[in-house]
Amino acid sequence: MQIDKRIEDKIFEVDGSYRDIYVHDIDIVVWGELLDLIKKTDWQPQLYKDGYQEKINNYSARQIFDEKNDFAFTLTFEFKGIKVYSHFFDENEMELIFRQKRFQL
Repeated sequence: MQIDKRIEDKIFEVDGSYRDIYVHDIDIVVWGELLDLIKKTDWQPQLYKDGYQEKINNYSARQIFDEKNDFAFTLTFEFKGIKVYSHFFDENEMELIFRQKRFQL
């Protein structure tokens, strides 16, 4: 079934991408829980450090934030055909970026 146009207008930006999700007032524990969860899934998690793929199991959230001033980290995973990105900009805020033009329910 196609998504109703009214709903589509609320969840998609003009360019067709999903709106980003921001989670405020979190801490390193929440980041760690997210990483631990994703590592256990079949969501094809990947971690990039300055653009080079790293073994995600070699990193904790604490290690990533300890190194983020010297390196740029990006986490990617795919959930039900939707690619999700996060960049570890801030320990107290999580941004999840979704990429896919259209989907069907």
